[in-house]
Amino acid sequence: MPAEVAGADALTSIFGEWPSFHDAEVLRMRLDRGGPRTRAHVEADVHVFAMTSEVDEAGFSVLRDHTLVTLRFDGIAELELGGFNDQNALFALELEDITDRQLDVLRWSIRFDSSHGVGATFLCEDVSVLAAGADTPEPLPGSPTGTQSPPRPGPYEPDG
Repeated sequence: MPAEVAGADALTSIFGEWPSFHDAEVLRMRLDRGGPRTRAHVEADVHVFAMTSEVDEAGFSVLRDHTLVTLRFDGIAELELGGFNDQNALFALELEDITDRQLDVLRWSIRFDSSHGVGATFLCEDVSVLAAGADTPEPLPGSPTGTQSPPRPGPYEPDG
């Protein structure tokens, strides 16, 4: 699938495959209506990393290959966006090829599947990776690793 995403090799060369974006954080989203020579589009800056099975001395998962990626989605339609706040963690970023639905030029169904904060769904014509490079995120208050909350003690129990 990422073979059809322009510039996907910028990410696959870092991670060895297209990342799942699980626990990635959306830092910025830019909406642009386009103009005479450009289509309406969304750009998203996302901090993505590889989770490992390793645990550090403080009980946090060891995260590797911190990367800031800028994704661009051209020719957007049916945009639904909500929940953007000071932390926008994703469960996943889903890119589905919908060319078999014969929707004129719309080729992709996109879903920013929210764990916390921003969530979005839309259709678009093209997806591209504009940039991908090393990223050192700003530490989150109270987190010794700077990017992840500490584990909860005991068995899982839903909040509330």
